[in-house]
Amino acid sequence: MKNIKISSLQLGIIVFFLCQALFFPLASHPLYKNVEQEIWICSIIGTGIGFVIIKLFLLLQAKLQDKNILEYNIYKFGKLLGNIINFITVFMIIITMVSLFSKFCIFINVNYLPNMPLLIIQITFILVIIYAIKKGIESIFRSAQIFSIISIILLISAFTLNAYNFNINNIFPILEHKVSNILLSSLYYALISTLPIFLLSIFPKNIVLKKEQYNKSIILGYLFSSIVTIIIFITTLLVLGKHLIVSFEYPEFIAFKQIQYFYFIERLEIIFSSIWIFNVFVFCIISLYFVYKYLKFTFNVKNTNFILILLSIIIILLSNLIIFNNF
Repeated sequence: MKNIKISSLQLGIIVFFLCQALFFPLASHPLYKNVEQEIWICSIIGTGIGFVIIKLFLLLQAKLQDKNILEYNIYKFGKLLGNIINFITVFMIIITMVSLFSKFCIFINVNYLPNMPLLIIQITFILVIIYAIKKGIESIFRSAQIFSIISIILLISAFTLNAYNFNINNIFPILEHKVSNILLSSLYYALISTLPIFLLSIFPKNIVLKKEQYNKSIILGYLFSSIVTIIIFITTLLVLGKHLIVSFEYPEFIAFKQIQYFYFIERLEIIFSSIWIFNVFVFCIISLYFVYKYLKFTFNVKNTNFILILLSIIIILLSNLIIFNNF
């Protein structure tokens, strides 16, 4: 753990991907249903609220110093209360990760691999996640740095190529919904976009080579992530309109399916959805790493392979339990 070192740029890029991870395919649809064409308003307000939550995270990280959150809870609250807090934290992380993982696998199954059994898809992706952890958590930071360039190019291309499908009338009427509904949706947006950042508390602040740039990296990563998310929401709204965005479970995916390049290159949504896939991978890898560190720290388990295999089985079982109860 003490050998892990990342640059401030890599930290900001990981924040960029983490902050978008829960929106698609998990949390964006409820937002569309609640505020419809006013999604862009609540996302802007939510970004402002999110900065307050980011400030709280930075204050927490300042107290952790050379400890991770698990060690700090034991140090600050004692062994009994500290272990209870750690257990609740890990339990919430597992529930969130399993919910995202199950939704993600269904999305892949429905849109890309309809003839492949869902269990095979789940096993394949969980093996990739385990492989990334086994290779070292630094590998995901390096991969994110490379993929960030690709994702920015793809998003700019998506926005540009979809411009001819825009209908500016789709953003009207403004303030059709109650202000209270918009504010509650803004708070929901803020929580969804910022809570994944708390996964980084599993890493001590001193893993960043230039610690003085830690706060700046977090803030800039969140800012750019919010800008991209708002652009995606606006693009989806301008293309589909308020009635269609609530009709589809994956409205962003449908909006990007409208893109045609030179009228003969189609199915570009496959390329653009790779960004969302990478977001989910980043979230699941760091979440699983968080749980892995918890088990190793709390129960002093030496067998790394045993922990990862156990976690994989639990995730797949819980994921199928969620799917079974929803269908």
